[in-house]
Amino acid sequence: MQLVRSQGTCSALSVLVIFYNVLADGYHTPLSKAQIAELFYAGRLGRNQPCKQVEMKEWRTIDELFPLLKYHSSAPPISNEGKVCPRSPGPWFLMLLGTGGIAALALLEYFFTSGAGVGLKGVGSPAANRARSLKSASTSYVPSQSSLTVNAAPSRLSRPTNPNETSSPSFDSQRARVAQDRLHAEQRQREQTLAQDRANDERRKLEQEKAAGRTERIPLDRHTIVHNVGGLNVTVMIHDHDITTVDVWTNFHGPVRMTKQKGITGSRTDETLIYQNGNASLYYVWEISGKLNHCLLRVRED
Repeated sequence: MQLVRSQGTCSALSVLVIFYNVLADGYHTPLSKAQIAELFYAGRLGRNQPCKQVEMKEWRTIDELFPLLKYHSSAPPISNEGKVCPRSPGPWFLMLLGTGGIAALALLEYFFTSGAGVGLKGVGSPAANRARSLKSASTSYVPSQSSLTVNAAPSRLSRPTNPNETSSPSFDSQRARVAQDRLHAEQRQREQTLAQDRANDERRKLEQEKAAGRTERIPLDRHTIVHNVGGLNVTVMIHDHDITTVDVWTNFHGPVRMTKQKGITGSRTDETLIYQNGNASLYYVWEISGKLNHCLLRVRED
């Protein structure tokens, strides 16, 4: 039941008000069409805001449900929806007013019949007494608790909004893009770090191999090709005389007798230089080859 104004008077008429649910932070739904129009023209709701009737299950937008809102220039149209007319006097008010009137008439009759109002000082004339009686009767009316509750209830639309509350779809999509870009940047940083680590490992491995050199095992007394000594292949033959000297042929030139270096194994003091080419050198190594009638050679890059 809702009170509406018609030709200057208020009457109780049954008006069907349709309420809508709106997905917007900071507002308590359901809202009527007039309330949604006020929020739309105040800039608090957008055309793409999700909205639906309370009884419906399908969500639509404000623009789809109220397409005429976007054609109005400023203020929302005047509507009787949501307006409440003043309450008509209730039976208790009429009864109280009648009781006050009866009491005032009784007092006036008493003063006029007894003549007490003529000689008393400060009482005043009968007209003044009658006016005071009517004033006291009118102020004796106390409005009902329900009327105070209706008048004192704050409007749902007057609740202040928090400026930090932003839940529009555009803001949510922007925040999602920022988070996705941050994840991609972190992934690229991890990939770059792994690639750098792999490059460092390969460089350390090459340095270790270069420091250790490349070991070649060749048979004694036979011309054998040693590959990639400074970018060239070298044909070598070794003849071992005793524990002191060896004869060396390189590229079929020789022999050249050389004294064996008998140093500590693995310290490069047991290596005898037999050939050089550019920045690479070929050494005879005074170590057990591990294979009968074979000797060890080592290729190093300087």
